[in-house]
Amino acid sequence: MACSFTPNRRTFLQGSLALSALAAPTAKGWAREPTEKPTKKSTEFISGFGGKDHQYGAASWSPQGGANAVLPTKGVRLHKVVQSPDGQMMLAVARRPGTVGFAFDRKAQTQSQFTSAAQRHFFGHAHFSRDGHHVFTTENAYEAEEGRIGVRRVVDEFTQIADWPSYGIGPHDLVMTKGGSEIVVANGGILTHPDQPRSKLNIETMDPSLSVIDAKTGTLLHQARLPKEHHHLSIRHLAQAGDTVLFCCQDQIRRFDPVSLVGKMTQQGKLVVFEAPGEMWRRMQGYVGSVETDPSGSYAVATSPRGGIALFWAVSGGQFLGALQAQDVCGAAQGGQAGEIMLSTGMGEVLTVSLASGKPKLIARQTTALHWDNHLTRLSL
Repeated sequence: MACSFTPNRRTFLQGSLALSALAAPTAKGWAREPTEKPTKKSTEFISGFGGKDHQYGAASWSPQGGANAVLPTKGVRLHKVVQSPDGQMMLAVARRPGTVGFAFDRKAQTQSQFTSAAQRHFFGHAHFSRDGHHVFTTENAYEAEEGRIGVRRVVDEFTQIADWPSYGIGPHDLVMTKGGSEIVVANGGILTHPDQPRSKLNIETMDPSLSVIDAKTGTLLHQARLPKEHHHLSIRHLAQAGDTVLFCCQDQIRRFDPVSLVGKMTQQGKLVVFEAPGEMWRRMQGYVGSVETDPSGSYAVATSPRGGIALFWAVSGGQFLGALQAQDVCGAAQGGQAGEIMLSTGMGEVLTVSLASGKPKLIARQTTALHWDNHLTRLSL
């Protein structure tokens, strides 16, 4: 699981939101600083949400139109929503230990579902191939105690056509690099089983890694690890700045040590961690919920819902740029222009942060009736 709920995030599951309440925009208005103007380019985002009576789904949001439900999931809680390369389809798979995936065709306004294979479950993340013909999903083959990558053909209602190893345990997030020819998988290293849904069964022997896999054959091309003394840092989420892959971790045994939880895999395949003051790492409480860049790939953010804080860096040199406090902040997405990053919270807020000055600055805040879930995705219009 990615953002393991804080009390605030648990609370939103008991909130008063109903799907019908999303038929109209829910914005209460912008709070802006007078010295900076909002992005003029039209942007739209999507995220999972939760409400009372297990009313889960995904909702789109824009500064101009507020929030609207687009993907009800009949009681299945989502994790991250992804979009096909042509912009027509949105897709999400259930978080661990869910077995259902959902797809929504924006043009046809139709929804479809698919399921994992027997003795498998999803980890909440999927990725379209560059041509949009296939979908890759991270999965747990829990009886075999190994991670797998499911390959599904979109045109055949997401029928699984291949099954590759992730070359590790607990594959969570994945991204495409090298023009779509390679898949980078974050193997969290944590062994789990649906019969013990909240138990982590191998903390002492964890072996997190980043696997670089050929996107056509499933062959392992390269594998990168942190130093052995940091084997307890479960690598969970990924982002991209060109072919540089950013990663973030969750500390499974030493939550309050000032250890770096964020870094990058260079194009040469080496892992380099980012620096920040020790107090900042302590405030994250050993937990990073998501990592993302601005549209230029120059700046990066890592969020901690447990700590109620987001940290920012320059991608090229890994210099720490500053922090922003926001209760239960977790989702992060590229903003509408270079230097902008969007953040979402379990309290219903969407924040626009500008790094144009080289330091994070909150330039817009909108509050909705939604309780946003873990991840925020910018949509192509």
